[in-house]
Amino acid sequence: MAKNKVVIVRAYGTRDQGRLVGEVWLKDHRNLGKELVKAGLARVKPGAVTAGELTRLEADAKDA
Repeated sequence: MAKNKVVIVRAYGTRDQGRLVGEVWLKDHRNLGKELVKAGLARVKPGAVTAGELTRLEADAKDA
């Protein structure tokens, strides 16, 4: 999906243990995280701040 493609990384800061927090966007303005969840290639972390829409996308992917 993003292999050998230009992406935009929007970093929001770091979390514990120095992990970078942010989003990855594809050149066509799609959010890579959302696309991976929709395709069933990623799961939503329980309790995640952005879990609302991602949880719906995850359920749709499981139903497909």
